[in-house]
Amino acid sequence: MNTIFHFVSLTLLVIASGCTLETVDSHIDVDFDALAEGVESHNTVSVNPNENPDVVANRDYIKGIDVSNIVFTVRSIGETNRAQSGSGEVYVRAAGADWDAEPIATFEETPVEVGVTKTLAVTPEQIARIEALMTDAFEARIDGHVDQGPLSFGGRLTFDVQIRAGL
Repeated sequence: MNTIFHFVSLTLLVIASGCTLETVDSHIDVDFDALAEGVESHNTVSVNPNENPDVVANRDYIKGIDVSNIVFTVRSIGETNRAQSGSGEVYVRAAGADWDAEPIATFEETPVEVGVTKTLAVTPEQIARIEALMTDAFEARIDGHVDQGPLSFGGRLTFDVQIRAGL
């Protein structure tokens, strides 16, 4: 009887202390259109983690959102597109704040072909900057440079995340 009492007490203590932590793997997708007559494009998009169904389902219990990867994908190609490959940088900021001088991610010599995906190069410091913004909507700017214009394609940034939730 004493053993059962200790087990129940320990279980209740673990639950009450918030030690029950669940991790939900998810992703936050942001679509954009890269359109330019020349060889450079600049696209600013809103990123709102609060629109992600996994964030909505766990909102009251979220302890943090960890970013593991950022993936760039070419979704579609416009009829006027002449670009065959491109490189670029991704910048982030809190909505309305100044842009950081340094990008949080880069990509090099990526083919402009439907279905191409590229995991962006990021450092732990850059990941920490993104994670600090994951509590509310923020903005991302994609600056792209291609081999030849005009440029016309649909792209997507995917933030692969782990949502840490607990009682």
